[in-house]
Amino acid sequence: MKEKKILVVEPDPTNAPVIMKLLEVNEITSVLVSSGTKAIVAMKENKYDLILSEMDLPDMPAMQLLKHVRENEATFYTPFIFISEWPDETKIRMAMINGADDYLSKPISIYDLINTIQARLNIHEQRLAYNTRELNNKWLDLINVNFNHEFLTPLNGILSSISLLENYPDRDLNIPECKELLNAILVSGTRMIRNTRNLIMFSIINKADNELRNTCQPELMMLNDFMDAVIKQVTNMSLNQNNLIKVTMPDYLNFTIPRLCMSVIVEELLDNAIKYNADTANPAECVITQTGHELIFKISNKVKEGQDFDLSDVKPFKKFHRDLSLNGFGLGLYVAKEIAASLAMILTLEKVEDTLHFLLSVPYAFTPNAKNYS
Repeated sequence: MKEKKILVVEPDPTNAPVIMKLLEVNEITSVLVSSGTKAIVAMKENKYDLILSEMDLPDMPAMQLLKHVRENEATFYTPFIFISEWPDETKIRMAMINGADDYLSKPISIYDLINTIQARLNIHEQRLAYNTRELNNKWLDLINVNFNHEFLTPLNGILSSISLLENYPDRDLNIPECKELLNAILVSGTRMIRNTRNLIMFSIINKADNELRNTCQPELMMLNDFMDAVIKQVTNMSLNQNNLIKVTMPDYLNFTIPRLCMSVIVEELLDNAIKYNADTANPAECVITQTGHELIFKISNKVKEGQDFDLSDVKPFKKFHRDLSLNGFGLGLYVAKEIAASLAMILTLEKVEDTLHFLLSVPYAFTPNAKNYS
Protein backbone atom coordinates (compact mmCIF):
# COMPACT_ATOMS: atom_id res chain seq x y z
CA MET A 1 0.00 0.00 0.00
CA LYS A 2 1.36 3.44 -0.88
CA GLU A 3 2.05 5.90 1.93
CA LYS A 4 -1.13 7.37 3.37
CA LYS A 5 -1.69 10.79 4.90
CA ILE A 6 -4.45 11.49 7.42
CA LEU A 7 -5.93 14.71 8.77
CA VAL A 8 -6.30 14.92 12.55
CA VAL A 9 -8.85 17.45 13.88
CA GLU A 10 -8.15 17.78 17.63
CA PRO A 11 -8.65 21.09 19.51
CA ASP A 12 -7.45 19.79 22.91
CA PRO A 13 -3.78 20.84 23.39
CA THR A 14 -3.28 17.93 25.80
CA ASN A 15 -4.70 15.12 23.64
CA ALA A 16 -3.36 16.35 20.28
CA PRO A 17 0.35 15.64 20.96
CA VAL A 18 -0.49 12.18 22.28
CA ILE A 19 -2.46 11.21 19.16
CA MET A 20 0.20 12.63 16.84
CA LYS A 21 2.96 10.75 18.68
CA LEU A 22 1.05 7.46 18.45
CA LEU A 23 0.65 7.95 14.71
CA GLU A 24 4.31 8.94 14.28
CA VAL A 25 5.56 5.87 16.16
CA ASN A 26 3.48 3.69 13.84
CA GLU A 27 4.85 5.48 10.75
CA ILE A 28 1.54 7.07 9.77
CA THR A 29 1.93 10.50 8.17
CA SER A 30 -0.51 12.99 9.64
CA VAL A 31 -1.38 16.69 9.73
CA LEU A 32 -2.91 18.33 12.81
CA VAL A 33 -5.51 21.15 12.86
CA SER A 34 -7.42 22.49 15.85
CA SER A 35 -10.84 23.38 14.41
CA GLY A 36 -13.43 22.48 11.81
CA THR A 37 -12.73 25.64 9.83
CA LYS A 38 -9.01 24.87 9.63
CA ALA A 39 -9.86 21.30 8.61
CA ILE A 40 -11.95 22.56 5.67
CA VAL A 41 -9.10 24.83 4.56
CA ALA A 42 -6.61 21.95 4.86
CA MET A 43 -8.81 19.68 2.71
CA LYS A 44 -8.97 22.36 0.00
CA GLU A 45 -5.18 22.61 -0.08
CA ASN A 46 -4.29 18.89 0.13
CA LYS A 47 -5.76 15.44 -0.37
CA TYR A 48 -6.07 13.20 2.69
CA ASP A 49 -6.70 9.47 2.82
CA LEU A 50 -8.57 9.56 6.14
CA ILE A 51 -9.99 12.11 8.61
CA LEU A 52 -9.77 11.55 12.38
CA SER A 53 -11.88 14.18 14.15
CA GLU A 54 -12.85 15.06 17.71
CA MET A 55 -16.64 15.13 18.07
CA ASP A 56 -16.64 18.35 20.12
CA LEU A 57 -15.16 21.16 18.02
CA PRO A 58 -14.86 24.79 19.18
CA ASP A 59 -16.15 26.55 16.05
CA MET A 60 -18.81 24.25 14.57
CA PRO A 61 -20.73 21.04 15.30
CA ALA A 62 -18.67 18.04 14.26
CA MET A 63 -21.67 16.89 12.21
CA GLN A 64 -21.26 20.02 10.10
CA LEU A 65 -17.69 19.06 9.28
CA LEU A 66 -18.83 15.55 8.38
CA LYS A 67 -21.61 17.01 6.21
CA HIS A 68 -19.05 19.17 4.38
CA VAL A 69 -16.87 16.10 3.71
CA ARG A 70 -19.75 14.03 2.36
CA GLU A 71 -21.14 16.84 0.18
CA ASN A 72 -17.77 17.55 -1.46
CA GLU A 73 -16.98 15.47 -4.55
CA ALA A 74 -13.24 15.41 -3.79
CA THR A 75 -13.74 14.03 -0.26
CA PHE A 76 -16.97 12.06 -0.61
CA TYR A 77 -15.28 8.65 -0.28
CA THR A 78 -12.71 9.70 2.35
CA PRO A 79 -12.99 7.54 5.52
CA PHE A 80 -14.11 9.59 8.54
CA ILE A 81 -13.53 8.46 12.16
CA PHE A 82 -14.90 10.31 15.18
CA ILE A 83 -13.22 10.38 18.62
CA SER A 84 -14.75 11.59 21.87
CA GLU A 85 -14.02 11.51 25.60
CA TRP A 86 -17.70 11.30 26.56
CA PRO A 87 -19.38 8.84 24.22
CA ASP A 88 -23.03 9.62 23.55
CA GLU A 89 -24.91 6.75 21.94
CA THR A 90 -27.38 9.10 20.26
CA LYS A 91 -24.55 11.20 18.77
CA ILE A 92 -22.71 8.09 17.61
CA ARG A 93 -25.83 6.77 15.93
CA MET A 94 -26.43 10.14 14.19
CA ALA A 95 -22.79 10.22 13.08
CA MET A 96 -23.11 6.80 11.43
CA ILE A 97 -26.40 7.78 9.80
CA ASN A 98 -24.71 10.87 8.34
CA GLY A 99 -21.77 8.96 6.88
CA ALA A 100 -19.15 8.44 9.58
CA ASP A 101 -17.17 5.23 9.17
CA ASP A 102 -16.14 4.51 12.74
CA TYR A 103 -15.89 5.80 16.29
CA LEU A 104 -13.21 5.69 19.02
CA SER A 105 -13.53 6.51 22.71
CA LYS A 106 -10.90 8.36 24.73
CA PRO A 107 -8.55 7.45 26.22
CA ILE A 108 -7.51 5.77 22.97
CA SER A 109 -5.37 2.63 23.09
CA ILE A 110 -2.59 2.24 20.53
CA TYR A 111 -4.12 -1.04 19.36
CA ASP A 112 -7.59 0.43 18.74
CA LEU A 113 -6.27 3.57 17.06
CA ILE A 114 -3.87 1.91 14.63
CA ASN A 115 -6.04 -1.08 13.81
CA THR A 116 -9.14 1.05 13.23
CA ILE A 117 -7.24 3.41 10.91
CA GLN A 118 -5.65 0.53 8.95
CA ALA A 119 -8.98 -1.30 8.66
CA ARG A 120 -10.74 1.79 7.31
CA LEU A 121 -7.91 2.50 4.87
CA ASN A 122 -8.01 -1.10 3.61
CA ILE A 123 -11.79 -1.01 3.15
CA HIS A 124 -11.43 2.30 1.31
CA GLU A 125 -8.82 0.78 -1.05
CA GLN A 126 -11.06 -2.20 -1.78
CA ARG A 127 -14.04 0.07 -2.44
CA LEU A 128 -12.05 2.22 -4.87
CA ALA A 129 -10.77 -0.89 -6.68
CA TYR A 130 -14.32 -2.22 -6.99
CA ASN A 131 -15.60 1.13 -8.31
CA THR A 132 -12.74 1.25 -10.82
CA ARG A 133 -13.62 -2.22 -12.11
CA GLU A 134 -17.26 -1.21 -12.41
CA LEU A 135 -16.34 1.94 -14.38
CA ASN A 136 -14.02 -0.06 -16.64
CA ASN A 137 -16.76 -2.58 -17.34
CA LYS A 138 -19.20 0.21 -18.19
CA TRP A 139 -16.65 1.80 -20.51
CA LEU A 140 -15.89 -1.54 -22.17
CA ASP A 141 -19.62 -2.21 -22.51
CA LEU A 142 -19.99 1.18 -24.17
CA ILE A 143 -17.32 0.32 -26.74
CA ASN A 144 -18.76 -3.12 -27.36
CA VAL A 145 -22.32 -1.87 -27.86
CA ASN A 146 -21.63 1.26 -29.90
CA PHE A 147 -18.68 0.40 -32.15
CA ASN A 148 -20.62 -2.20 -34.15
CA HIS A 149 -23.32 0.28 -35.15
CA GLU A 150 -21.43 3.58 -35.19
CA PHE A 151 -18.25 2.39 -36.96
CA LEU A 152 -18.56 -1.04 -38.55
CA THR A 153 -21.88 -0.38 -40.34
CA PRO A 154 -20.73 2.74 -42.26
CA LEU A 155 -17.30 1.25 -42.92
CA ASN A 156 -18.88 -1.85 -44.42
CA GLY A 157 -20.91 0.46 -46.64
CA ILE A 158 -17.76 2.28 -47.78
CA LEU A 159 -15.96 -0.95 -48.57
CA SER A 160 -18.97 -2.37 -50.43
CA SER A 161 -19.23 0.78 -52.55
CA ILE A 162 -15.56 0.68 -53.40
CA SER A 163 -15.85 -2.95 -54.41
CA LEU A 164 -18.73 -2.09 -56.76
CA LEU A 165 -16.76 0.77 -58.31
CA GLU A 166 -13.74 -1.44 -58.89
CA ASN A 167 -15.90 -3.93 -60.81
CA TYR A 168 -18.08 -1.40 -62.63
CA PRO A 169 -18.54 -2.36 -66.31
CA ASP A 170 -17.79 1.16 -67.59
CA ARG A 171 -14.17 0.94 -68.74
CA ASP A 172 -13.64 4.68 -68.21
CA LEU A 173 -13.52 4.04 -64.47
CA ASN A 174 -10.54 1.72 -64.82
CA ILE A 175 -7.93 4.35 -65.64
CA PRO A 176 -4.74 3.88 -63.53
CA GLU A 177 -5.29 7.02 -61.45
CA CYS A 178 -8.80 5.93 -60.48
CA LYS A 179 -7.66 2.42 -59.60
CA GLU A 180 -4.82 3.79 -57.48
CA LEU A 181 -7.18 6.11 -55.61
CA LEU A 182 -9.72 3.36 -55.01
CA ASN A 183 -6.97 1.10 -53.74
CA ALA A 184 -5.79 3.75 -51.25
CA ILE A 185 -9.35 4.19 -49.98
CA LEU A 186 -9.72 0.42 -49.73
CA VAL A 187 -6.53 0.16 -47.65
CA SER A 188 -7.64 2.93 -45.27
CA GLY A 189 -11.14 1.53 -44.91
CA THR A 190 -9.90 -2.00 -44.30
CA ARG A 191 -7.46 -0.85 -41.62
CA MET A 192 -10.17 1.23 -39.95
CA ILE A 193 -12.56 -1.69 -39.86
CA ARG A 194 -9.76 -3.96 -38.56
CA ASN A 195 -8.87 -1.52 -35.76
CA THR A 196 -12.52 -1.14 -34.82
CA ARG A 197 -12.92 -4.91 -34.70
CA ASN A 198 -9.85 -5.15 -32.45
CA LEU A 199 -11.30 -2.58 -30.06
CA ILE A 200 -14.50 -4.61 -29.88
CA MET A 201 -12.55 -7.81 -29.22
CA PHE A 202 -10.48 -5.93 -26.61
CA SER A 203 -13.69 -4.92 -24.85
CA ILE A 204 -14.91 -8.53 -24.86
CA ILE A 205 -11.75 -10.18 -23.51
CA ASN A 206 -11.14 -7.56 -20.80
CA LYS A 207 -14.59 -7.53 -19.26
CA ALA A 208 -14.79 -9.19 -15.85
CA ASP A 209 -17.49 -11.48 -17.26
CA ASN A 210 -15.57 -12.43 -20.40
CA GLU A 211 -18.02 -13.33 -23.20
CA LEU A 212 -15.46 -14.61 -25.68
CA ARG A 213 -16.71 -18.19 -25.44
CA ASN A 214 -20.17 -17.08 -26.58
CA THR A 215 -18.74 -14.84 -29.32
CA CYS A 216 -16.59 -17.51 -30.97
CA GLN A 217 -18.77 -20.41 -32.07
CA PRO A 218 -16.89 -23.20 -33.89
CA GLU A 219 -17.62 -23.60 -37.62
CA LEU A 220 -16.75 -26.30 -40.13
CA MET A 221 -14.72 -24.95 -43.08
CA MET A 222 -12.01 -25.78 -45.58
CA LEU A 223 -8.50 -24.53 -44.77
CA ASN A 224 -7.95 -23.26 -48.34
CA ASP A 225 -11.12 -21.15 -48.27
CA PHE A 226 -10.30 -19.81 -44.83
CA MET A 227 -6.77 -18.77 -45.83
CA ASP A 228 -7.98 -17.23 -49.12
CA ALA A 229 -10.33 -14.97 -47.13
CA VAL A 230 -7.63 -14.06 -44.59
CA ILE A 231 -5.02 -13.30 -47.26
CA LYS A 232 -7.48 -11.12 -49.18
CA GLN A 233 -8.21 -9.15 -46.01
CA VAL A 234 -4.50 -8.74 -45.21
CA THR A 235 -3.72 -7.77 -48.82
CA ASN A 236 -6.41 -5.09 -48.64
CA MET A 237 -4.47 -3.53 -45.76
CA SER A 238 -1.36 -2.89 -47.87
CA LEU A 239 -0.76 -0.28 -50.60
CA ASN A 240 1.85 -2.59 -52.13
CA GLN A 241 -0.25 -5.63 -52.94
CA ASN A 242 2.48 -7.59 -54.74
CA ASN A 243 4.93 -10.06 -53.24
CA LEU A 244 3.47 -9.80 -49.73
CA ILE A 245 3.18 -13.32 -48.38
CA LYS A 246 4.08 -16.83 -49.56
CA VAL A 247 1.73 -19.50 -48.20
CA THR A 248 2.30 -23.26 -48.09
CA MET A 249 -0.46 -25.48 -46.69
CA PRO A 250 -2.22 -28.84 -47.06
CA ASP A 251 -4.88 -29.11 -49.78
CA TYR A 252 -8.53 -29.93 -49.09
CA LEU A 253 -8.28 -30.02 -45.31
CA ASN A 254 -11.58 -29.54 -43.46
CA PHE A 255 -11.43 -28.36 -39.86
CA THR A 256 -13.72 -26.97 -37.17
CA ILE A 257 -12.69 -23.80 -35.32
CA PRO A 258 -14.24 -20.49 -34.18
CA ARG A 259 -13.92 -18.67 -37.50
CA LEU A 260 -14.07 -15.08 -36.18
CA CYS A 261 -11.46 -15.61 -33.49
CA MET A 262 -9.17 -17.60 -35.77
CA SER A 263 -9.44 -14.93 -38.47
CA VAL A 264 -8.43 -12.21 -36.02
CA ILE A 265 -5.35 -14.14 -34.88
CA VAL A 266 -4.06 -15.16 -38.31
CA GLU A 267 -4.76 -11.75 -39.89
CA GLU A 268 -2.82 -10.01 -37.13
CA LEU A 269 0.16 -12.37 -37.35
CA LEU A 270 0.31 -12.12 -41.15
CA ASP A 271 -0.12 -8.33 -41.17
CA ASN A 272 2.64 -7.95 -38.57
CA ALA A 273 4.99 -10.18 -40.59
CA ILE A 274 4.28 -8.28 -43.81
CA LYS A 275 4.49 -4.81 -42.28
CA TYR A 276 7.85 -5.40 -40.57
CA ASN A 277 9.48 -7.60 -43.21
CA ALA A 278 12.92 -6.08 -43.84
CA ASP A 279 13.59 -8.21 -46.94
CA THR A 280 11.84 -6.22 -49.68
CA ALA A 281 12.97 -8.66 -52.36
CA ASN A 282 11.24 -11.63 -50.77
CA PRO A 283 7.82 -12.03 -49.18
CA ALA A 284 7.05 -13.05 -45.63
CA GLU A 285 6.16 -16.73 -45.33
CA CYS A 286 3.33 -18.75 -43.83
CA VAL A 287 3.77 -22.51 -43.62
CA ILE A 288 0.84 -24.55 -42.30
CA THR A 289 1.35 -28.18 -41.35
CA GLN A 290 -0.98 -30.82 -39.91
CA THR A 291 -0.09 -33.17 -37.07
CA GLY A 292 -2.97 -35.38 -36.01
CA HIS A 293 -5.79 -33.04 -34.95
CA GLU A 294 -3.52 -30.03 -34.71
CA LEU A 295 -2.56 -27.30 -37.17
CA ILE A 296 0.78 -25.52 -36.85
CA PHE A 297 0.99 -22.03 -38.39
CA LYS A 298 4.58 -20.83 -38.82
CA ILE A 299 4.62 -17.19 -39.92
CA SER A 300 8.08 -15.78 -40.62
CA ASN A 301 9.68 -12.52 -41.72
CA LYS A 302 13.15 -10.97 -41.84
CA VAL A 303 13.88 -8.19 -39.37
CA LYS A 304 16.32 -5.32 -39.21
CA GLU A 305 19.41 -5.52 -37.04
CA GLY A 306 18.60 -4.89 -33.40
CA GLN A 307 14.85 -5.28 -33.91
CA ASP A 308 14.03 -7.54 -30.99
CA PHE A 309 10.89 -8.10 -28.95
CA ASP A 310 9.03 -11.02 -27.43
CA LEU A 311 5.40 -11.71 -26.63
CA SER A 312 5.78 -10.30 -23.12
CA ASP A 313 6.35 -6.89 -24.78
CA VAL A 314 2.96 -7.07 -26.49
CA LYS A 315 0.49 -4.95 -24.52
CA PRO A 316 -2.47 -2.84 -25.62
CA PHE A 317 -1.53 0.67 -26.79
CA LYS A 318 2.20 0.03 -26.26
CA LYS A 319 4.67 0.56 -29.09
CA PHE A 320 7.16 -2.29 -29.19
CA HIS A 321 8.98 -2.10 -32.55
CA ARG A 322 11.99 0.15 -32.96
CA ASP A 323 10.72 1.46 -36.30
CA LEU A 324 8.22 3.99 -34.94
CA SER A 325 7.30 5.21 -38.45
CA LEU A 326 5.57 1.86 -39.05
CA ASN A 327 4.64 1.14 -35.48
CA GLY A 328 1.03 0.50 -34.60
CA PHE A 329 -0.43 0.80 -31.11
CA GLY A 330 0.02 -2.84 -30.15
CA LEU A 331 -3.65 -3.67 -29.80
CA GLY A 332 -3.90 -6.19 -32.65
CA LEU A 333 -1.15 -8.54 -31.47
CA TYR A 334 -2.35 -8.21 -27.88
CA VAL A 335 -5.87 -9.24 -28.91
CA ALA A 336 -4.46 -12.14 -30.96
CA LYS A 337 -2.36 -13.30 -28.01
CA GLU A 338 -5.26 -13.13 -25.54
CA ILE A 339 -7.72 -14.88 -27.85
CA ALA A 340 -5.22 -17.67 -28.50
CA ALA A 341 -4.68 -18.18 -24.76
CA SER A 342 -8.41 -18.18 -24.08
CA LEU A 343 -9.11 -20.77 -26.80
CA ALA A 344 -6.38 -23.23 -25.77
CA MET A 345 -4.09 -22.32 -28.67
CA ILE A 346 -0.34 -22.04 -28.07
CA LEU A 347 1.29 -18.91 -29.52
CA THR A 348 5.07 -18.53 -29.29
CA LEU A 349 7.69 -16.30 -30.88
CA GLU A 350 11.22 -17.32 -31.83
CA LYS A 351 14.09 -15.45 -33.42
CA VAL A 352 16.59 -17.42 -35.49
CA GLU A 353 19.40 -15.17 -36.70
CA ASP A 354 17.60 -12.38 -38.59
CA THR A 355 14.20 -14.09 -38.88
CA LEU A 356 11.20 -13.90 -36.56
CA HIS A 357 8.92 -16.94 -36.38
CA PHE A 358 5.42 -16.77 -34.93
CA LEU A 359 4.33 -20.32 -34.12
CA LEU A 360 0.64 -20.92 -33.54
CA SER A 361 -0.53 -24.37 -32.49
CA VAL A 362 -4.28 -24.85 -33.12
CA PRO A 363 -6.15 -27.91 -31.84
CA TYR A 364 -9.09 -28.00 -34.23
CA ALA A 365 -12.53 -29.41 -33.47
CA PHE A 366 -12.07 -28.14 -29.92
CA THR A 367 -14.22 -26.47 -27.27
CA PRO A 368 -13.05 -23.05 -25.94
CA ASN A 369 -11.90 -23.23 -22.34
CA ALA A 370 -13.38 -21.33 -19.41
CA LYS A 371 -10.54 -18.85 -18.89
CA ASN A 372 -11.81 -15.59 -17.45
CA TYR A 373 -10.21 -12.17 -17.50
CA SER A 374 -10.60 -9.60 -14.75
